[in-house]
Amino acid sequence: MLVVDTKKNEPEGVRREYEHGVWTKIRPMTKAVFADLKRQATVKKQVFENGRRFTRDIIDEELLDKLMHRYAIEAWGGFVDTEGNPLPRTDENVDIVTSDLPGYANWVMYESDAIAEEEAVRKAGLLKNSSSSPGGTKTAPEA
Repeated sequence: MLVVDTKKNEPEGVRREYEHGVWTKIRPMTKAVFADLKRQATVKKQVFENGRRFTRDIIDEELLDKLMHRYAIEAWGGFVDTEGNPLPRTDENVDIVTSDLPGYANWVMYESDAIAEEEAVRKAGLLKNSSSSPGGTKTAPEA
């Protein structure tokens, strides 16, 4: 007996071409994902103000950037190490590549935001279509 696996087998990223044969599978940076990453990058810091010492939640911007890139870059191809071997996508390699290639890092985040927006527009269109009149009841404009 055959059974259809309805679980999502494909990762959620979208493959985009960068340049010089480099491609990246990029995940969408939704508001919910960003909020979660921001929470992960929040650290407690002792501050002194007006002679008083207290603890304040501070966002570690460098950590947030790393977390955002690590999340957004699901897979890649075209990067090689100094010996010409393909560079695997690891968190450490993501940190190195996005630090050494700021143009690539900015492109990834731009694409991640664009993919999230495209998905939001598509979902809004689906919701709009599903909330219209039942199928077959609309008529074409009279000629």
